[in-house]
Amino acid sequence: MISIELGNDDRLYVQAVQHMLRLYPGVGGAHISLRFEVSRQSDAPTASPFKVSALLYLCGTSGQDQKLLGALEVEQPVSPQVRSSQLELVGFVSDEQLRVIEELRRGDDVHLYANVTVTSVVGDPPILHVKSGGGRFHIGVGEWLKQLEQVDAGTFIEVLVPMVGGADFAIATEELRKARTLLRQNNIEAALLGARKALEPIRKAERTAAIQRKTLERERANPERLVEEKRTLPERFAFIVEDLARALSGAMHKDPVTKTFEYTRGDAVMLVAATAGVLVRVAEQRRWSSTAEG
Repeated sequence: MISIELGNDDRLYVQAVQHMLRLYPGVGGAHISLRFEVSRQSDAPTASPFKVSALLYLCGTSGQDQKLLGALEVEQPVSPQVRSSQLELVGFVSDEQLRVIEELRRGDDVHLYANVTVTSVVGDPPILHVKSGGGRFHIGVGEWLKQLEQVDAGTFIEVLVPMVGGADFAIATEELRKARTLLRQNNIEAALLGARKALEPIRKAERTAAIQRKTLERERANPERLVEEKRTLPERFAFIVEDLARALSGAMHKDPVTKTFEYTRGDAVMLVAATAGVLVRVAEQRRWSSTAEG
């Protein structure tokens, strides 16, 4: 519950209700609605109506590291009394913000913080009266996913790549940004070239070509059937990276085989997203390694 001191021994109470969240499709994002019950400590039938607004933040389970999502407001002034009534705050969140929420929540509930401000005019002569207060609440996983499905936020998937230390990774992420920009411009072959450049420093750092070569040498010396099924997880990832590099290279080289290759936008989206996925995996591995060493 959010409790806001109004003066004269009066307070405003704002409390989340069950199924408080609603998302509706919008251009480039979603209309967001949060429903509350609002009441005040003392009845004031002659008091001026309130204009209610809020800043909405995404936060971690500990309440730290708050990230601003945007502003919410009530479309009409409200006149809350002791008996509670419904209050709806509305705003807008972009598709990119929804994807960031998905990345940060990692399958958990969505934890939010609302800093609510009430504005009214009091006294004679009239004086602008502004008070605020904040509180945390969470949206359960099931409720969040149900609302997210309604806005088709997953129709266009963008893989978020965290930043980690290392010059090679900095080069890779910069090239991936270029590839993403080129893809947005529908410059397909240039985008694929950028993704291929992003992949190269990671191939070198992770020695994926050497891992693949040694794996194939071991398998050629083994007469058993389905010997490839005995590959370790690092070996399987190395094959994925190398196959991805070969698929991307078709846009770079025009040899007798690749000169006939024609990549669609769908091909480019898949390959650029796959490259981003490789960078995410490497970033996670390096973060774990850094934590273990620390």
